[in-house]
Amino acid sequence: MEALRLLSVNLQLASNKIAHHCEDYQSNPELIVRRAQPFDVLMKFNRAPVDDDRLYFTMSIGPNPSEATGTKLTIPLTNSAASGTWSAVRGPVSANPLKVTITSSAEAIVGRYKMAVIISSLGTVTSSKLLDCIVLFNPWVQADTVYLPDEDERQEYVLSEHGIIYQGNVDHMAARGWNYGQFEKDILNITLSLMDKNSTTDHMHRSDPGYIGRVFSALVNSNDDTGVLIGNWNGDYKDEESPSRWNGSVAILRKFASTGPVRYGQCWVFAGVMCTALRCLGIPTRVITNFSSAHDTTSNLSIDVFYDIAGKYIGSPDSVWNFHVWNECWFRRKDLGPQNDGWQVLDATPQELSGGIYQLGPTSVKAVKNGDVGLPYDGPFVFSEVNADRKIWVYDQENEHLELIYSDTLSIGQCTRTKAVGSDDFEDVTGNYKHQEGSEEERVVYEKATAKLFGDVLTAFSASGDSGRVAARAPTAAPEPEVTCKFIKNESPVVGEDVNLVLKLTNSSSSAKAVKVNIDAACTTYTRREMKSFMSNSNAVTLGPKEEKELPVNIPYGQYRLSLTDDNVIEVSALCNVGQGGKVMASQTVTLKSPSINIKVVGQAVVNEKSRVDLTFSNPLSEELKDCEMHAGGSGLFAHEVTKLLSLKPKQTMRIHLDFTPTKKGSRQLQVYIKCNKFLNMKGFLTISVASQLHQVKAQA
Repeated sequence: MEALRLLSVNLQLASNKIAHHCEDYQSNPELIVRRAQPFDVLMKFNRAPVDDDRLYFTMSIGPNPSEATGTKLTIPLTNSAASGTWSAVRGPVSANPLKVTITSSAEAIVGRYKMAVIISSLGTVTSSKLLDCIVLFNPWVQADTVYLPDEDERQEYVLSEHGIIYQGNVDHMAARGWNYGQFEKDILNITLSLMDKNSTTDHMHRSDPGYIGRVFSALVNSNDDTGVLIGNWNGDYKDEESPSRWNGSVAILRKFASTGPVRYGQCWVFAGVMCTALRCLGIPTRVITNFSSAHDTTSNLSIDVFYDIAGKYIGSPDSVWNFHVWNECWFRRKDLGPQNDGWQVLDATPQELSGGIYQLGPTSVKAVKNGDVGLPYDGPFVFSEVNADRKIWVYDQENEHLELIYSDTLSIGQCTRTKAVGSDDFEDVTGNYKHQEGSEEERVVYEKATAKLFGDVLTAFSASGDSGRVAARAPTAAPEPEVTCKFIKNESPVVGEDVNLVLKLTNSSSSAKAVKVNIDAACTTYTRREMKSFMSNSNAVTLGPKEEKELPVNIPYGQYRLSLTDDNVIEVSALCNVGQGGKVMASQTVTLKSPSINIKVVGQAVVNEKSRVDLTFSNPLSEELKDCEMHAGGSGLFAHEVTKLLSLKPKQTMRIHLDFTPTKKGSRQLQVYIKCNKFLNMKGFLTISVASQLHQVKAQA
């Protein structure tokens, strides 16, 4: 009898990918499987194996694999599987080809393995290399730390290639589509190469989703390295891409792989790319938007904002963003205990250093809600984002007097939302991060968090915005005023329309009050750090006892159009000086809407069949829109992004027909983006149901 020799191996790529929910990685020629789940290979030999033949599989990962670091494994072929570790189980010994079932450990390192088979037979030893094997996290298997028990959630947070990211402000929450495209060509390879960019010697840690998530929160921004995206919030993008240009992650990651760090990104772009990378590796991930989101630079769980005596914004060491976008990933926290399992915050937007690097998380959402801000990682920062108190100060520079005129516990983190599972609706997740505002539980948790960080010491920061302390202990609340003012909420206008607000003044006292109202309007970004003041005026108002008055505030388009940023945000503030009654203040953020794009599919979209979509949009201005570029795309719908050049006359409505041929069935998202000389942020999206065959469409009808 001759020595056993391997003639061929069939890794059964297609069937294994389907069994492991990896069939959408169509462009990857390697074997792709999820850990802790068996996969089959067929091995053909020169003869049928016998009991004396010994077979071993080797799995190696990283540049210098070793058994000591767990990056090199030798797996003997046996008759039964070993529990909790890698195993290779033979089928009937007399069979040729021989079926072998391989199962990885639930704690296997995630990444690309070099795979080989070693045969010891009749005194000879041979080794044969096989195709590479990529092992991913497995939310379908309970033993995996990323196990997610609900199938609909697995479909949404792991397999869905598109989503919705919310923007705007708490009074106008706008939805925009985003193409994650984690199964598109090259994206898995780019994601794996990014991990190697961080380190080529950390493979032994890549079994931990928390470690990988923290690494990617640093890699997606380029502040400390040559990561994927360069952030830019100053509005000057010159010949590079404005953050508002991007519709998805695929173009960004491909551009990064080709030319290096991509210009430019802002929070929703960082979060979109991060979601792509982590879903690609099998970690359940979603995108979260927090409205009225605090950036507590001073780490005192308080947002201190300063104005001068005329009501003009001076500055702040902190800021309150109209919205901020981050990621949540689902996994167990072995380092913190089961009480902190579940959703974990990860944020790739470079805001503050964590461990000396611009990274954030993983931060347990449950720990944030419970005020456990002393746990790893970055608990105080995330707690402030959703639940800091807000204080407004007026600084009299001439008299060097600082006065607290307003404080509240309600305005930060007013709404936190994400895309709902299986639909284009939203899910409000505010209650995951904190107890109901105004409740006793919420205040108890806030005081618990403050005590953990500072004991009973409460401080504020100087009006100049540096880290110098105010000499006196800051009061916890401003006195209740006799006169109050607030802006009445209204529907946000479209860019090109006038902004009309109403300031409501209320006198709760039994005596008349003379009020001087200073109104300031400024164009700003969604982070509200840079404000371009374009309007200031004063009004004298007399309020009788128990009287209310409404003061109209009109801002013409011609007054704000030259100062408007890409974010279309106007901040209006009113400082009311009450004779012998102190000062009160109100502010209103107005996010102007860009013109809408109406998208309609003609008929039913079917895989590999030409389909058509109609786009309709209008120019709302009395001036021509020039240099317009329209971009359309979507994973599974277009092979490449479609670009068209056009122009619109004043008040003109345009209709465009686009042909596309879907390549994937199921729920797909079409994104459309239009930019021109007047609008840089016209966007629309439509979720399209693509049938696999035409007869399915008829059957559904």
